[in-house]
Amino acid sequence: MMVEKASLTSVLAAMEASHLITRKRNPQDRRKVNILLTAAGSRMKDRVLPIAATINKRATRGLSSPQARELQALLGKVMANLGA
Repeated sequence: MMVEKASLTSVLAAMEASHLITRKRNPQDRRKVNILLTAAGSRMKDRVLPIAATINKRATRGLSSPQARELQALLGKVMANLGA
């Protein structure tokens, strides 16, 4: 998602307030918190993922599968170079 760490807390709080996620303390390591989708969050995921797939397909139209994979790898390297 490329969300900055500083804004992740507010994003999670908004998702929790919208009943899309719940937070549960990790039973093996109490310092960690597990983030779980609620039923509403799961329904939203089921609606959003096909839309994202359509956008990705449109963005890579005209590229072969190997070219699309190479583009994704190259963009990943660019983002890593920028510290994203």
